[in-house]
Amino acid sequence: INTDVLPTGYVLQSDNTDYTIHKFLGHGLFGYAYSALSQNRSTGEEKEVVLKEFYPYRYYTRDGVQAVLMDEDDYDFVQEQKDKFIEEARIMQKLGNTDDSHIVPAFEFFESEDTNTAYYVMPFYNDGSLKDSQETGFNFSEEMAINHIVKPLCKALHIAHKAKVLHLDIKPENILLDENGDAILIDFGVAKQYDSENNIINPNGSKSSSMFAAPELAHGNMVKFGSQTDIYG
Repeated sequence: INTDVLPTGYVLQSDNTDYTIHKFLGHGLFGYAYSALSQNRSTGEEKEVVLKEFYPYRYYTRDGVQAVLMDEDDYDFVQEQKDKFIEEARIMQKLGNTDDSHIVPAFEFFESEDTNTAYYVMPFYNDGSLKDSQETGFNFSEEMAINHIVKPLCKALHIAHKAKVLHLDIKPENILLDENGDAILIDFGVAKQYDSENNIINPNGSKSSSMFAAPELAHGNMVKFGSQTDIYG
């Protein structure tokens, strides 16, 4: 996979901002994540960010920096995944930019002709995930767990559910910790949006094999809005 990543120092450009790649952080099935320096070309403001790239590595290869589909027969499937990637960015842009949301915001979404793929931009958190803290043996007191993990997550879910969005993948690796040690909910890759009648907007139901998933998610039948599924997680 490492041969497919964008090189350190490569500069991506959106309408108003330059993003200089610092480091490859990791990947999922359909996306690569990088740390990058963001520089606003109008104001000169700089900050460290996380750049998520739509890159389904089992279906794409690189020609230079261009993302190239290896098999045209996979075009429809990959396009469907790209639509989900864009939907994830829009959900995070909508929910995460609400005050005190404890949901990671997407600052910007853009497509690059130079690399032939899509990106969205998130804040960079230095303190890692809840899973990282658990694995290093950090000892959470009951008070700390309630005030810094449970309450912030309840705020995040309240905002998401009010907007008829189910996250559907609540687990320690999808919870980052900010500079105050407060939980920030990330990764809306399998999130689903619902209409005013509580019906799923995207007809494909969600499935999860995560050990934290509610039983109904194992059957992939989350076609009706139900906040209890996220609360279980």
